[in-house]
Amino acid sequence: MHIASGEPDDRKSLEELINTDFLGDRTGNEKLRRGSDYLRDDLVATGDLPGAVTEALRNIALDWRYLHPSLPNLHD
Repeated sequence: MHIASGEPDDRKSLEELINTDFLGDRTGNEKLRRGSDYLRDDLVATGDLPGAVTEALRNIALDWRYLHPSLPNLHD
C-alpha cells in the first residue's frame, strides 16, 4: 500500500488532501507527504485481507507518529 500527496513538486501535504483526525493524537509536526507498507502474506493467504489492510494502515500511522492510531473497523 502506498499513500502519497502527488507529484514530487506538489506543495500540498497529505493533511491538506485527506482527513487524518480519526487517527487520534499525533506527536511531531512535520508535514505528511507519503507512507507505505506491505500487506502481510500470511494474512492475505488465509483470506484475511481486511486484517492485512488494517495492519498496513496501522504501520503507516505509526510511521506518521500516531502512536495509538484509531483505525476504522474494516471487518464489518
